[in-house]
Amino acid sequence: MELIPYRDGEKFGFCSPDKKLIIPCKYDEVSLFNGDLTAVKSEEYWGVINKKGNVVVPIEFSSIDFAADLIIARKGDDFSIFTKAGKPLNFLTKKYDWFGSANHPSLIIVTKNNKYGLVNSNGSEIVPPKYDFLSYFNNDMARFKLNNQWGYIDKSGKEIIPPTFDDAEDFNGELSVVKQNGLTGVVNKQNKIVLPTKYSSVTINDNIIRACNFSGDYIHCTFFDKLGKELLSLNGDYIYIRDFNEGIASVQKEEEKYFIDIKGNKLFNFTSRDYESCKEGLIAMNFRGSWGFMDKTGKFVIEPQYELASSFSEGLAKVLLEDGNVGFIDKKGNLIFTINEPFALVSDIKDGYAIIYGGREGPFIYGVVKKDGTKYWAE
Repeated sequence: MELIPYRDGEKFGFCSPDKKLIIPCKYDEVSLFNGDLTAVKSEEYWGVINKKGNVVVPIEFSSIDFAADLIIARKGDDFSIFTKAGKPLNFLTKKYDWFGSANHPSLIIVTKNNKYGLVNSNGSEIVPPKYDFLSYFNNDMARFKLNNQWGYIDKSGKEIIPPTFDDAEDFNGELSVVKQNGLTGVVNKQNKIVLPTKYSSVTINDNIIRACNFSGDYIHCTFFDKLGKELLSLNGDYIYIRDFNEGIASVQKEEEKYFIDIKGNKLFNFTSRDYESCKEGLIAMNFRGSWGFMDKTGKFVIEPQYELASSFSEGLAKVLLEDGNVGFIDKKGNLIFTINEPFALVSDIKDGYAIIYGGREGPFIYGVVKKDGTKYWAE
C-alpha cells in the first residue's frame, strides 16, 4: 500500500508506510485506495478523494463503487456515473436503470427493465440488456441466465458456452461446475465437457476435481485432473472425503480419520473434529481443546496452546490468545504482534497487511497492521 488508512481516535486519514500523515484524519470511514482514488465518508455521506486529498466526487452520496475506470455513486435509488477525473457521464444514467461492478478493469454491468447487459468504461454497449441475470467476471468469464438456463460469456460479450445448464458456478481457473437435471459435472472454457453431469457433488481445488456420489450414509469420490483424467477413486464405507490441499486430503472411514496423498496412501491418523485445510505446509488443528499446527507427517511443530487458530497466510497465522487478544505467529511459533480486537474481525495477512474491521451497520476498516507489527493508528 502506498497510502494506508490511519486512525486517530474515531477519525480516519491516510499515511505512508513509515506512518507519515499524508491526508488528515477528518473522515468517519474510509476505504482502501483503488488506484489513485478512494471512497471516504463524512457523517452519513460518501464521496471520492485522490491521493492528494482533493475531492473528486462530492461527499453527498449514500454509496460509492469503483467499476472499470468509472465511479458509480448512488443516492437512494438514483445513480450518478463519473470518470476518474470527476466528470459526470449523464448520458449513461439516462439510458440505464442500474449499475454495478463487473469485477473487470474495463466493463460495467447495467440493467434496463430488469434485464442485464454490459458497457465498457467509455459507455459503449458491449452486451445489450437481454439477460435475466449476469454475474461479475471470474477468470475472464461471467455467468448469465436466460430463460432459466445458464451459460457463460467472455469479456467481449461473446457467448462462449450457450445457456444449456440448470445451474452454473463461477470459473475456478480453466474449469467450472455445472448442473443438469439435479446432477453435477464440469465444463472448461472451450465448452468441452470435462466430466459429464452424473455426480451428486463436484468441487474443484488446487486444479484437482473431486466428484462424489452418495450411497446411504457413505460417500464415494473420484479425483480427476483438469483434463478429466482419473487420479484416485475412493469407494467403501467413507463418512467424508475432503478436497486436496497442497497434495493431501482428510478422510474418515468408520471411526478412523486420517490424511492421504493423491495416490491414496495413508499419511497419518488424527482424532480432532476441528481443523483447517493445509496451507503453506501446515495444518491448524484442535487437540483436546487447544489449537496448534501440524506438518504433513502428523507432527505438531507448534504445540496446541491457542483458543483458536486460522491457516497460515504469507508466513503468519492468526491465533486467539488466552488473554483474549488476537496474535500473529510465524512458523516457529514466535509471537510477532498482538491486537486487542475480536478474532473474527481481524483478517488474515494479505499483501503484507492485516485489516481490522468494525461497525454495527456493516464492516468498515477500523485499523491496519503491517506484518512486521507496525500499527497504523494513534495509541
